[in-house]
Amino acid sequence: MKTVHVPKNDGNCSESGPWSFSTPAVAATQFTAYMALLNVVIWYSVIWQGRAIEAGGSPATLMIDAGAGLLCLFLLSLVRKPKQLPTSTEGEAR
Repeated sequence: MKTVHVPKNDGNCSESGPWSFSTPAVAATQFTAYMALLNVVIWYSVIWQGRAIEAGGSPATLMIDAGAGLLCLFLLSLVRKPKQLPTSTEGEAR
């Protein structure tokens, strides 16, 4: 079996994003759930934005969308990384 070297995440990498909040044992599952949620967001965004443009026009839809995005950015700023990530053993990784 081929061994792949994965660098240790020391928490200082700003590009690790949401994956630094979990242990490596669940990172692939978390990524899959994240991508599935992204597909759902794209699906419902097309629906509500189409209806909003028909009802109120494009500028009003843009303002609603920008407001929702700013609210999400504010909420994201409240998320903090835990001081100590739980360690996993081989038995717990299943």
